[in-house]
Amino acid sequence: MIQRQREIRRHAWAQDEGIPRSFRSGRLNALMDWSADGSSVRPSLGPAARCESSIIATLRHVAGTRGGFDALVADIERGLRAEGWAEHTSVSHELQMWARLGQTVGTYSMTVDDYTNDLCSRDYLDLALVRLPAEARARLTGLVAPLDEAFRSDTVADDCGLLWRFFRVGVDAGWWWFRIPRGGPLAEYLSASAGD
Repeated sequence: MIQRQREIRRHAWAQDEGIPRSFRSGRLNALMDWSADGSSVRPSLGPAARCESSIIATLRHVAGTRGGFDALVADIERGLRAEGWAEHTSVSHELQMWARLGQTVGTYSMTVDDYTNDLCSRDYLDLALVRLPAEARARLTGLVAPLDEAFRSDTVADDCGLLWRFFRVGVDAGWWWFRIPRGGPLAEYLSASAGD
């Protein structure tokens, strides 16, 4: 089932309803709900999709016009790519990935490498936030805050530095790098690794 989820993530699922190209190319995906046997999937408009709609509306309001909005988002994404972020990254995509992690971190069943990769979504959002005009930044922060809270509620402080054994975490890293899942397979794996 995890492999099927990765395949869905790789395929763009977007409706072209006036959504700027930068968001479509960033894979504006609705969250996916799997059937009990994992054989079928259907779109589910969850928190990430609702956040994206709010971000689009917020940034359009601040930029004033669609052209201004597209330019604002494109400049932010282009700047981050110039700093080394992958081509598939976008504000929209990383917001969606952060929302997904917040919903699943309590039962996270993927590897520690996948987990650290998923944490990078929040790094991207943090870097994008500082590039936004003040009004858009404040509103985006308001949208990210509940996702942060969802993540915090299903994680615990990594006081023993368990994650550090697998990934170099700098002391200046964001707070999310100092939290690990409260339960689930990854939490068990990290706890077991403490004895190594």
